[in-house]
Amino acid sequence: MTTNVEVRNIVWSITIVGNFIEWEVPTGTVDWVNLNFVLNNTPIPLREKVFLNWIRQKKTLDYNLSTNIITFVNPPISGDIILVDYNY
Repeated sequence: MTTNVEVRNIVWSITIVGNFIEWEVPTGTVDWVNLNFVLNNTPIPLREKVFLNWIRQKKTLDYNLSTNIITFVNPPISGDIILVDYNY
């Protein structure tokens, strides 16, 4: 679905792809050891944004995604907050 949005006299064309999830907390233990966290749905490729403590992470540098499983390069530590936005 494509929609037009006007902001300050500029018209932006926005394409909405699938369903959108914002700030999902993936399932997994945050314990300095666990690298894998599971999303409720499988994101459309390249449509995910992973945040660790409110800082956006970079794919392949900080994490990888296979189906609905996020694998971090380094394990999050106890108390870290993981949030994910994605289309599915």
